[in-house]
Amino acid sequence: MKRYEFIEHTADLRLRIYGRTLPELFCHAAIALFETLVDHSPAGSIQKNVSLDSNSPENLLIDWLNELLSSFYAEQFLPRDIDVRVGPQEGGYALTACLRGDSYDPYAEPLKTEVKAATYHQVKIEADDGNFSAEIIFDV
Repeated sequence: MKRYEFIEHTADLRLRIYGRTLPELFCHAAIALFETLVDHSPAGSIQKNVSLDSNSPENLLIDWLNELLSSFYAEQFLPRDIDVRVGPQEGGYALTACLRGDSYDPYAEPLKTEVKAATYHQVKIEADDGNFSAEIIFDV
């Protein structure tokens, strides 16, 4: 199964993400984001933990990607290994993640594509035959 693919979009960047499980879908979304941003594979010397919750899996996915972008630009953190747990909780969905990566200065190193944010516009997650897919639009 492929992790993701680019979908034609007039102004921004649109991706379709795939996963056998919801956690794998969220992991592949993070991989797609960072492979779009940089051509760099960091060491795994720094660990970062993330906990989020939201009222829907779609909102949680966007919150997750924007949290990763914030860590990338503000904390200069580029993950290499991503372990994500996603599931229902009372009132919505929860995510916990353990990221291992390294420092990366996005202002000193060239970016492949500057991604400003994951948007809520037309975001959707679908389940089909036990597999998941999502469509996301990034503001570039």
